[in-house]
Amino acid sequence: MSGIGSNIYTRGRLYLNNYTTSRIDRRYDQDWFRIYLNAGQRVRFDLEGSPTGRGSLRDTYLRGIYNSSGSYISNTRNDDGGSGRNSRVTFTASSTGYYYVAAGAYGSRTGSYRLTATNLGSSSTRRPDLVVASGSASGNFTAGGRVYASVTVRNQGSGSAGSSYVGYYLSTNSTITTSDTRLDYDYVSSLRSGRSGNEYEGFYLPRNLRAGQTYYIGAIADYTGRVSESNEGNNARVLKSFTVAPTDDFSQNTGTQGRLSLGGNKTGNIESSGDRDWFRIRLNAGQQVRFDLEGRPTSRGTLSDTYLRGIYDSSGSYISGTRNDDGRTSVNSRVDFTASSTGYYYVAAGAFGSNTGTYRLTATALNPEVSVSGNGYNINDGDTSPRSADYTNFGSVDQNGNAIYRTFTVRNTGNAILTTSGLRVTAGFTVTNGLASSIAAGGSDTFTVRMDTATPGIRSGQISFNTNDSSESTFNYSISGTVTSTLWWNKYFGNRTAPTPSSMEPYMMALLSTDSTNTNINPWPTKNITYSFDRISNAGTNSTLDWANNTDAEKAVELAFKSWEAIADISFSSAASNDADFHFYLASDDWMNSATGKTTAKGFMYGQGKSGTRNGITFTAGDMVLRESSTWAPGERMFSTIIHELGHGLGLQHPHFDSGDDRSFPNVTNNISNSRGDIIKRTVGDFSQNQGVYTVMSYNRTVNGVTPKTPMALDIAAAQMLYGPNTSTNSGSNIYDLNDAYIGNLATWRCIWDKGGDKDSIVMTGSQDVIIDLRDAEIDINNLTQQASREMGGYISRIKPSRFDDKAGGFTIAHGVRIENAKGGSGDDQITGNEFNNDLEGGAGRDTLTGGGGNDIFKFTDLGTDSDADTITDFTSGTDKIQVVSPNFGNLSVGSLALDRFLSTGATLTDANPVFLYDNGTGSLRFDRDGHGNAAPVQIASLTGNRNLNYSDIQIVAA
Repeated sequence: MSGIGSNIYTRGRLYLNNYTTSRIDRRYDQDWFRIYLNAGQRVRFDLEGSPTGRGSLRDTYLRGIYNSSGSYISNTRNDDGGSGRNSRVTFTASSTGYYYVAAGAYGSRTGSYRLTATNLGSSSTRRPDLVVASGSASGNFTAGGRVYASVTVRNQGSGSAGSSYVGYYLSTNSTITTSDTRLDYDYVSSLRSGRSGNEYEGFYLPRNLRAGQTYYIGAIADYTGRVSESNEGNNARVLKSFTVAPTDDFSQNTGTQGRLSLGGNKTGNIESSGDRDWFRIRLNAGQQVRFDLEGRPTSRGTLSDTYLRGIYDSSGSYISGTRNDDGRTSVNSRVDFTASSTGYYYVAAGAFGSNTGTYRLTATALNPEVSVSGNGYNINDGDTSPRSADYTNFGSVDQNGNAIYRTFTVRNTGNAILTTSGLRVTAGFTVTNGLASSIAAGGSDTFTVRMDTATPGIRSGQISFNTNDSSESTFNYSISGTVTSTLWWNKYFGNRTAPTPSSMEPYMMALLSTDSTNTNINPWPTKNITYSFDRISNAGTNSTLDWANNTDAEKAVELAFKSWEAIADISFSSAASNDADFHFYLASDDWMNSATGKTTAKGFMYGQGKSGTRNGITFTAGDMVLRESSTWAPGERMFSTIIHELGHGLGLQHPHFDSGDDRSFPNVTNNISNSRGDIIKRTVGDFSQNQGVYTVMSYNRTVNGVTPKTPMALDIAAAQMLYGPNTSTNSGSNIYDLNDAYIGNLATWRCIWDKGGDKDSIVMTGSQDVIIDLRDAEIDINNLTQQASREMGGYISRIKPSRFDDKAGGFTIAHGVRIENAKGGSGDDQITGNEFNNDLEGGAGRDTLTGGGGNDIFKFTDLGTDSDADTITDFTSGTDKIQVVSPNFGNLSVGSLALDRFLSTGATLTDANPVFLYDNGTGSLRFDRDGHGNAAPVQIASLTGNRNLNYSDIQIVAA
C-alpha cells in the first residue's frame, strides 16, 4: 500500500516542475499530494500510467484539486484529458497557499503512476518563499547550558532565493518573532524553487533564566529580511520547549534551609553526582510518617532513579534502617518511619549512582482508619438504628430455638497498623469468634456474635471495641433482636389479657381464649394428629355410638381434615383407636337431642384440656360426636359442622358468648331465642364479623342458606397463630372459578389460601353477574393492634344473588395471599384488583373494572357491542395498559399501538384502516374496524376519574 492519505494531513508532497510516483492499491483509493502555489500561478498536472510508460495503471483518473481546507475546487477533475487514457488538468491558483492534488484510477483499476506539476507561468513575478520545514534542539536545557539546533530550510516559492541567514531565538511563549532573544544565527546558501538546505548550529542559553519558567527555542528563516519573499509570515518554527528547574540551595547538614511538613511536599534538584538535599521536619513521639522520593517514573521530576539517603536525628546522626533506593513505583524511593521522640528530624534526598535531575519529596502522616460492615453494608460508629440489611438487627427466633449468629467485618482503610482490644457485647449476646489485636493497612478481620435464645423478649444491646484510630478510639454500635416466647399467647399478645381498644386483638382473643382471664388454652400438643372412627356400646338412652363404616361420613371428615391441613402446619393420619388423638362417633337423633338438649345440634367436640359427660358417657379432649345424617357433601350443614368442630379440637372457640366462654367479638349479643329459651341466633357484632363468610366458628354460618366449606380468613389467622402456616399449599399458578362456589344446588363460602405462582386467577366461566375482589383479608396476626375493619375478615368475591333461591356464594382471600388476575363471565361484573400488577378482564357484558395499585392490564378479548362497554375507574396513563387481541381488533400489529391508529373523537378519518377513537372529555374509548368505511365505531370502554389516555397505553397481543 502507498500509505499516502486522502486528506489534508497526507504526507504526499509535490513541487513545481517536478514529479512524484506512487500507486493505487484498491478500488476507490486516492492519493493526495500537497503543493504550494502563488496567486495567479498556472500549473499543468499530468497523471500518467501505462499509456505513456509512466507506470502500470491502465486508466488514470485525476480526482480533483482541493484548497487548503480540503474543499473541492469545481471543474478540476479529469479522466482521459492526457495521452491515451492518462489525465490532465490545467489550473490557475486563486490565492497563495497550499493546494492538494488527488490521484486516482478509473473504476476498480489499480497500479503505479507518475504525477507531474509543470509551471506554465504566472501573471505575477516569480518570488521565493523560505520556510523552516523541520527542526529540533537537544542538549542541556539549564541556565548557561549548551544547546544544538538542526533545521531544514526549504524554498517553497516559485522563484529562486539568494543566500540568507536563519536565526535562533529564545521566547517565553510559543510564537517566535525577531523581537525575542536571538541566541545565534547561521548562513544559508541560495536555494532554487522547491530546494532545501540543512543547517546545524550550537549555542549557549542565557545564564539568567528564571526557575520554573517555560521557554521556547525557535528558528526563523531569513530573519534579516534579506530575501524578497512572496510570504514573509511563515518563516518561524518552534524547535523545543523546556522548563527551568528550581535552583537547588539545600545543604546536606542540619543547617539546611530545606523545610518539610506533614502532609506537604518539596521539590529539589540533584545537580551533580553525590549531591544530597536535607529537609528538616518536626515529629511527635510515636508519629508514623511515610516519605516518598519521586522522579521521572511518576512524572514528579526528571531524576531517573531516586535514592532516599536516610533519616537523621536532631544532631545529624544517621538513624539505622532508614535508607531506601527502589521501595516504591519503579525506581522511586519510600521509607516508613516512626519517630522515637518529639523533635526535629532530617530527610536526605539523593540519587542512585551519578544520576542528576529534579525530584519531589512528600511526607504523609500514617494513620489507621477503622471501618465496620455487616453483610456488605457499612455500619457507622455510634449507630443507634439496627437494621436487618447490615446484620445489626438479628431478627426473630423462637425461645430455645437455633441461635442466630452474625459475622461483622473490621477493615483498616488507613495507611498504618490498626490495633484493637476489648471487644465486648451486652447481655443477651455472646462473642463466639474474637477480633485480631492488629490489622495491617488495607487488611481486615472478622468477629462473630450470637444472640442467645434461652430467655424470651426483645434484645437491645451494643457491640464495642477499642482502637488506635484517633477519631474513633472506641467504636460502638447498637444491635437488636427478638426471642419469641413459645407460648403462642405471649408471642402475639405479650402478657396482656385485655385487648387494645378498637383493634383487631379482641377478635383473635375471642377465637383463641376460653374466658377473659385464662390465656392458657394451648394448641393440640402435636402437629401430627392421628385419628380413628370408633364405637361405644351402651352409650345411654339405649343407644350405641357406632361409626358403622359410614363411608360418606368418613369421606366428609377426611375432606375436612384436608381443609385444615391446607392452611396450617398440621397433618392428620389414621391410627388404631388406642393410639389415636381424635376419636369420631356417630349418634342417633335421640341420643344427640338428649346429649345436647337441642334438636338442631349437629355435633360437638372437646378441645385440648376440655372434657365433659353426655348421657352418662365421659368424653375427653379429641372426642367428636356427629349426628347421623343422609347428607355429608361440602355445602351441606353437616360438612360445615365437621369443619367447625375440628376448629374446637384444634383450639378455636366461638366468636359469641356460650357456656364456658367469657369472650366474644365486640358487640355480639344473643338476640333471638325459642320458647324454651335456647339461643338460636346471635347478632353479627361490630363490622359484621360474626358470620360464616368470615369465620366457620360462628353460629351464623348459614346466613341465607350459604355455608363455609373451608376455614375462613379469621379461622386461618387463628390456626396459624397456634400452628404456623402451611407454606406449600397451591404453590403453582391456580385458577379459582366462582362456579365452584356451587355444589349441586348448594351455595358455599370458601377462603383461598395460596402460597405460590405468579398467575393465580379468580374467574367466572358462567353467565351470572359476579363481584370479584382480589384484595386479601386485612387481619394480620403480626400487627393485631391495628384498627379493626369489616375487611379484616376478607373482601368478598361472589355471584350476585340470582340463582338457587337468591343464595349468594363465593370466595374470600386469606391475609398474605397474592392473587394476580381476574376474569369475569358473560354477565355484568364488578372486578377490583389489589396492590400488585393485575390482569383484569371483564369478559362479555357491561363490567366495572378497578385496578387498584400496581401496573395493571385491562384486557379486551372480543369487540362486542356498545351495550357491552366496560367502565375503568382508575386508569393511570403510562403505568396501566389497555390490552386487546389482534385478530378481533382489525388484525393490528402486535406490540404498542401505532400513533396513527389512535385519534381523538371527531377527527377526520383518512383511510379505511382500523383505528381507536378516544374522547378525552367523556372518557369514551371506541374502536372503528374499517376507518371511514361502512362499519360504525363500537365503544369498548369508558374511563372515569383520570381520563388521560395516550396511544402508547394501548397494547396489542396475539391472543
